[in-house]
Amino acid sequence: MEKMTKKEMVDSLAEKTGETKAKTAIMIDAMFELIGETLIAGKDFPIFDVCTLKVEMAAERKVNPHFAKEKGAYVVPARRTLRCRCSERLRNLFKEEVEAE
Repeated sequence: MEKMTKKEMVDSLAEKTGETKAKTAIMIDAMFELIGETLIAGKDFPIFDVCTLKVEMAAERKVNPHFAKEKGAYVVPARRTLRCRCSERLRNLFKEEVEAE
């Protein structure tokens, strides 16, 4: 599966909005900066009709010693993780496209 490059994103959005590619690139960079600042502050970042990004704490967990390289279980400490919850609208759109194939 291919992924969209930043250049492709800029080109596509510039074409759809009628803005210059330079202004579009600045807006995309500003949006990513805003997303990062919001998540670091501990707030959810909703991208309306697409998804919600949120930071959650992954619980501390123990690893089975049978699969560990050394004897005895070890603990993976709790840490912050990024979660993305897709909107119902996006899930339905994807479902319709998959069923159409």
